[in-house]
Amino acid sequence: MTIVARNGGDHTDVVGVYLAFVPPAGSLNPGGCSPVGVSVVGNVSIPARGNESLTSAPLWQCANPTAVDGLSWTLTAIADAHADDFASCATVQQVLSGACDSALSDDDQDASDNTRLRPHPKIMALP
Repeated sequence: MTIVARNGGDHTDVVGVYLAFVPPAGSLNPGGCSPVGVSVVGNVSIPARGNESLTSAPLWQCANPTAVDGLSWTLTAIADAHADDFASCATVQQVLSGACDSALSDDDQDASDNTRLRPHPKIMALP
């Protein structure tokens, strides 16, 4: 997967990019799926009004795929201007509770673009 981080500011910034993985069916994880948790994709220096692409290739697997057939992981991509808030974004609980959003909100004037949520990938149990 590719994550594109953008710097909408007027100067170069270091941006920390993190991915939060919530397994299919949530934290109870009845499928025994991984990845689970928050990972650091990287810290990148992005020029003013520039973009930087980062890639992540997690090993998607479920010990019991029939328990979560048809469901998806929920991924939250996190862009941390100044790469200084990982301690507040290091767990899925922090990401889901708003603690991460709160920490990120003081980094720039537009907190609406600090995170993006996507379902990916969908589990298809083999018969």
